[in-house]
Amino acid sequence: MADSLDDLQQFVGNSEVSHDVITASQVGRLAVALDVDHPAPNKGDAVPPGWHGVFFPPLVPLGRLREDGQPSGGGIAPPVPLPRRRLVGVRGSYLEPLRVRDEITKLTEIAAITIKDWGAGRTAL
Repeated sequence: MADSLDDLQQFVGNSEVSHDVITASQVGRLAVALDVDHPAPNKGDAVPPGWHGVFFPPLVPLGRLREDGQPSGGGIAPPVPLPRRRLVGVRGSYLEPLRVRDEITKLTEIAAITIKDWGAGRTAL
């Protein structure tokens, strides 16, 4: 664990690359959760914009999760000495529609770490 919150700045620039394959099953599960018709049941069907959240699911055993549901170690995330952390600032770009059976790649990078003090002893990262 970092000795202080300022020590977390050494993790800025850490990155990792993940790979996945879009399946009709993944898209169908999100459609069920949203209570809408399955938009991409066949190979080559376009996945609606914004539905990328079902890809690259974290594969972390329950015993390695923090109280806030985040992984407790490993990966690129720094060891945050707080009970909760907030991850924000996600950006994405689409060069063309994602399609069922596409092989896709995700680059995750820590671009900045900002400490927010919300008063009354509440601090978030």
